[in-house]
Amino acid sequence: MTDSATTFTLHGPDGQAIAAACPLPGLVNVQNAALALVMAMRAGVPAQTAVAALATAHNIPGRMQRISQRDGVRGTCIVDFAHTPDAMELTLKAVRQITPGRLIVVFGSDGDRDRGKRPMLGEVCARLADVLVVTDENPRSEDPQSIRDAILAGARSVRPDLHDVEEITTWRGDAVRRGVELCGPQDTVIVTGKGHEPFLEIAGEFIRYNDAPVMREAVLTKWGEPA
Repeated sequence: MTDSATTFTLHGPDGQAIAAACPLPGLVNVQNAALALVMAMRAGVPAQTAVAALATAHNIPGRMQRISQRDGVRGTCIVDFAHTPDAMELTLKAVRQITPGRLIVVFGSDGDRDRGKRPMLGEVCARLADVLVVTDENPRSEDPQSIRDAILAGARSVRPDLHDVEEITTWRGDAVRRGVELCGPQDTVIVTGKGHEPFLEIAGEFIRYNDAPVMREAVLTKWGEPA
């Protein structure tokens, strides 16, 4: 596993061994890639043609989308859509495997949706990440503070003193910038919850916003253009 790809060998029922690479980290993406290869081969695509296509597949916006890669100066910065406890657990475990330093997660939770998942998200992140930056997602008609409080209650069940847990009460973009600010060359910062979504929903208003350009700007501000 590396920042930019995962290599694996797909073993078939008749003794085949097909070496392949998936341009995304983590076991769940290997499972998806293996299924795609098998489906292509069953449809008549030659194995090596399918393998070559998989290796050049591009990131889907907002799904493990790499904004910067580790290069000795920069840390790895990622935008992802994970917004449920199960998805968050899979995502953080996948990113942990490619992170030699600290894992920093920037996240929140939706308003007017499943309230029970909020403390669960806090618990999962406090257990699997090193640094938590808690922010807003789509508060909708709810008080954003009440949503963050529920997340922090879950984090507190793992870290009673909320060590390395920060709460950003202003603007989601400030939380994204804070995550990048904390990121060192051996660290990974992942912003989760909104992925590809092009807006924030706050008190009945739809405000233009996307995590990726905000994180890209923060990366350029901190490290400049890559060599």
